[in-house]
Amino acid sequence: MFPCKGSEVKTLFPEEVLTPYERTEVEEFEEVWYLATKEKKYQPTKLERLVNNGFDDEEGYYRLKAGDQIGYRYEIRKQE
Repeated sequence: MFPCKGSEVKTLFPEEVLTPYERTEVEEFEEVWYLATKEKKYQPTKLERLVNNGFDDEEGYYRLKAGDQIGYRYEIRKQE
């Protein structure tokens, strides 16, 4: 199944895999190599969505969560 075209992801994977934001963003990628499950993704609150849709903290750094994805290619792993 991987890699696949970004334009194919919405038809290959059910809605519960992609957030609403990802459903539009993923089409911009030529190839997708990895998709994290929703449980592995950071779920921002409504207030947090003011800064980069909630994906960045108050200092502008991306909120890392083990198992999440970066650019639909890499899995974020917990450092030992």
